[in-house]
Amino acid sequence: MFLGGLLIVVGAAGMLTADDGEELAAPTIAAPASTSQTTATTSAPPTTTTAPTTTTAPTTTTSAPSTTTTVLDATVLIEEFVADFVGWISAGDAGTLTTRLHPTVIEQYGEDLCRSFVEREILELVDYRLDGPVSGPNPVAHGSATVDVFDAPVAFTFQGEEFTGTAGFAFDDGDVYWFATCR
Repeated sequence: MFLGGLLIVVGAAGMLTADDGEELAAPTIAAPASTSQTTATTSAPPTTTTAPTTTTAPTTTTSAPSTTTTVLDATVLIEEFVADFVGWISAGDAGTLTTRLHPTVIEQYGEDLCRSFVEREILELVDYRLDGPVSGPNPVAHGSATVDVFDAPVAFTFQGEEFTGTAGFAFDDGDVYWFATCR
């Protein structure tokens, strides 16, 4: 999963330490040495000698996307999401607002209830904005999952009255989603 442009690379190369504390390279795998046979000229049975083999383990590098992102990267992405969120409210786009609810929210409350909530309350928000720094991520149990949630103070007007609160945002498949209690 791509999250905020972060990529973690994990190396699997190991080091050995000698008794005197000196670091030694990990053993390596080489092609097996050939065997040679020497036959005596006496009546003794033939002798077979096998050269020792050395093994080198290949170095494996695995690239895996990060499951979390930094607060700085998250802040930029959440600011962009909030700008889109405001645009969806202005356009009356209940469909996009509903599909951009975090999947665990839809799982917990159901799509019909969440869409009704968006149409009834979210589309009525005016001057929605971030009102402070983003913090997190914090693991939060939500429905049947634990989600790394970034919190951000927000401010908005609803039915002519000013409100402040904290909004939750999380990443899923590289996209920012928002949290709500659909009612």
